[in-house]
Amino acid sequence: MLDEIILDGNSTEDNQNVKEQIKPNYSDVEHMITSYFRLLISKHFNETIDPYNTDARTGLAHSLHSIVYVISVYGRDNMLGTVLSYFKKLIKKRPGSMYMGYSERQPGLFCGDAGYALVQCCEQQLGFIEIRKPLPQSYLRLRTTADCLDLANGVAGQALATLILLQQPGNELLEKYFKVMLQTILDQQAADGSWPLDQLRLADGISGILHFLLKYNQLRPDESVIEPIWNGLDFLMQKYKQQQATESDNTTADLSLIGGSTGIALVFLQAYEQYMNPEYLELAEDILSRINPMPANYDFSLESGLAGLGLVYVEAARITRNIIWEERAVWIYHLFEAVRIENKDYNRYWNPKGLTGHDIGLFSGNAGILYFLIKLQSYLDPDNPSITAFTIF
Repeated sequence: MLDEIILDGNSTEDNQNVKEQIKPNYSDVEHMITSYFRLLISKHFNETIDPYNTDARTGLAHSLHSIVYVISVYGRDNMLGTVLSYFKKLIKKRPGSMYMGYSERQPGLFCGDAGYALVQCCEQQLGFIEIRKPLPQSYLRLRTTADCLDLANGVAGQALATLILLQQPGNELLEKYFKVMLQTILDQQAADGSWPLDQLRLADGISGILHFLLKYNQLRPDESVIEPIWNGLDFLMQKYKQQQATESDNTTADLSLIGGSTGIALVFLQAYEQYMNPEYLELAEDILSRINPMPANYDFSLESGLAGLGLVYVEAARITRNIIWEERAVWIYHLFEAVRIENKDYNRYWNPKGLTGHDIGLFSGNAGILYFLIKLQSYLDPDNPSITAFTIF
C-alpha cells in the first residue's frame, strides 16, 4: 500500500503542485489526534488489546506513561474531557505500573527513573494524582547521578527531566540535584569540546549532551554554559564532517531522530536559533537535504522513523521559515493520513513498524506519531499553539 501511495504521488505532472494542494489546517490535524484518543478509551479496543497489562517497558518508553506525557504536552485545554477522565481512572487503578515486569532499576530518561519522575510530574499537572509533599520518591531518586553522561540513560537525560520538573514551584531540593548534574556534565568536557562518549548521535552521544545544554540555555540563559556549548558544537561539526568525508557522496542521511544524523540536524537547528551562526544552519540543512523528500519508509516511529523526521522538519520550518521543510513535514502528515488504520467506529491508529500487536509507545509507537502531529499543529497556527509546555524534543 505504501509503495502505491508513493507511486501515485510521483506520477503527478507537477510534484510542486501536489505539495501546494495538500497543506492541512489546524482542524485537520486535530481530527487525526482526537481520533486516536477516542480509540484508546473505547471499550472494544481495551477488551481486545488490553495494551497496558503486558507492557514490561519502563519510564517514557512505557505505553501508559507515553500517553500521559503526550496528553500533558497537548495540555488539558486541548483534550477531550472523556479522555482525561478515562486516564485519571486508569492510573488510579494501576499504581506502580512503572516497574511491571522490571526488576532492576535504571536512572535514565528514556527507560528509567528520570522518565518516571517526569511522568509523575505530568500526572500531577493533569490532576491524575495528588501533588505530594514531601517530594515523590521518584523525584528523590534523581539525587544519584547516573554513571554515564548520555541523554537516553545518563546524566544529560536526568538533567533534562529535572529541568522540566523545576518548572513547578516548591522543588528547591531538586534545584540542588540539578546543579550537581549540570556541573558533572561541564566538568567532564575535554579541552577539544568533546565528552567521553563514543557516538555523535542524540541517544547515547555528544549530540544528546548538547541538546540538553541548548534546552537549558533556552529556558534559563546562563553565560557559564555558552562557551562549553560552542566548543561542543565545533567538535560535533568537525567529527560529523570527517565521518561524511569517508562516505560516498550519494550516501543518504540516516533519518533516525535518536540514533542517526537527523537528531544531529535538530541540535544544529536549535543552536542556529539561539546563536544565528550560519554554519550551524548550513550543516543542519545539508543533513536534511540528503534525505529523500518523499521517503518510502515503513518505519513511522519517533525514535527511528518518519515521525521523528517529521518533527525535525517542523522545527526546521519554524526556525528558518523555509517552505521546503514545511512541504516535507506536510508530506509525512499526508502519508500518515493515507496509511492510517480505521476500526468500525472510524477511530484511527497506525502500525508504526509493521509488527503484530498495537504499540502505543512514545519512541516506538503511536504516541510518537501523535507527538509529531501536535508539533505540526502548533506550527500551523503559531498564534494558537497546541504545545505550551517545555518538552524533551
